[in-house]
Amino acid sequence: MTATVDDLIADGQAALRPASELLGAVPNYLRVPFGPGWALVGDAGYNKDPITAQGISDAFRDAEQCSIAVDNWLSGRMSFDDAFLPWHRERDRKIL
Repeated sequence: MTATVDDLIADGQAALRPASELLGAVPNYLRVPFGPGWALVGDAGYNKDPITAQGISDAFRDAEQCSIAVDNWLSGRMSFDDAFLPWHRERDRKIL
């Protein structure tokens, strides 16, 4: 049985209960951030606890790095995989 906030306060136990009992845990996972014709930036490419509110900051960083990969690929300086794989690895390194 899940206690309501009123029950917890009435019992004087609110401070003793883990927040996860009230809020629930958020599972973390990473998605592959690119493929032919598409790319995911920021929290579109992963899921982690939103309490840090880093999704928009990560989106700006990812968008900049993704645009460099797109330029390197479309200009012919690099193959598709050679342009996007380093961005993928760096993104994973920075968010883990």
